[in-house]
Amino acid sequence: MRTAIPPNALAFEKRFRTERSCRLALLRARWPGGFTCPRCGSPRYFELRTRPVLECASCRKQVSLLAGTLFHAAKLPLTVLFRLVYLVVAEKSGTNACAISRQVGVSYPTALLWMRKVRDAMNARRRTRLNGEVEVDETIVGGKQEGSRGRRLGKKLYVVVMAEDRDDGIGRIRLRAAKRADGKTLSRIVRSEVEKGSLLRTDGWSPYRRLAGHGYGHLALPIEGSGEPAHVRLPLVHLVASLLKRYLRGTFHGSTSRRWLQTMLWEFEYRFNRRRSARRPLLFFRLLESAVRQRPRTRGQLAGACALL
Repeated sequence: MRTAIPPNALAFEKRFRTERSCRLALLRARWPGGFTCPRCGSPRYFELRTRPVLECASCRKQVSLLAGTLFHAAKLPLTVLFRLVYLVVAEKSGTNACAISRQVGVSYPTALLWMRKVRDAMNARRRTRLNGEVEVDETIVGGKQEGSRGRRLGKKLYVVVMAEDRDDGIGRIRLRAAKRADGKTLSRIVRSEVEKGSLLRTDGWSPYRRLAGHGYGHLALPIEGSGEPAHVRLPLVHLVASLLKRYLRGTFHGSTSRRWLQTMLWEFEYRFNRRRSARRPLLFFRLLESAVRQRPRTRGQLAGACALL
């Protein structure tokens, strides 16, 4: 059961203008090979008209299309939710909760809640760690604060940037928010995001040296005394950091939340790693395939996953 991919936003809106069309898309995403009753295995079913529920024609077991998915216990119509998810995923430069609230017609808290749910689903799309040659560096996000210099940043936030070096440019990236840039924190982040055996390229910051003892190759490229600026020595991570800051300034007007920064980084990661996709609606369907297999985390669980190291 394949779902035809609309070529653009207009076709998407036309395709999913009814609740039934949205339910059918969920059905095909959840059971790509066709519905199978979880109790008796029968492929025959009836659709309830009043609720998004399927009833097995053989044993009469009822199966909710929404239970255990991104849309679990959703109170909004599926037509509204599909459009909301599409706007978050398909906008190449990103969007914010204020814009979602205006375009979809929901309250700001509702838009913000669903943006976080979608970002969590984006994070669930991660499959493998980075590998090969990987550049690693830290950048700083957040407002200005007097009296802080170097890596002592007060209330500012670190983002550890990791980027694969591929023949055609930057491969995949990973971003992780952190409170500090000491050896223990950097080692923990890199080990969780990069495969052992990879070659890490970093600047001369001493905490990176301990990574060689964890099964990584390490090439240090000190900036001081090299005669070259940092963006020349480590071009990949500096380009990613520059695009990230432009995204935060342009989409969120520079506003970063300590508690939820990691969700913004997941969204940037998802969009950057799929930047070569020529058909933006396809990203929606890829996310939908993941969303129907995983129930969203609660606010407390999501906050725990976003905790700064």
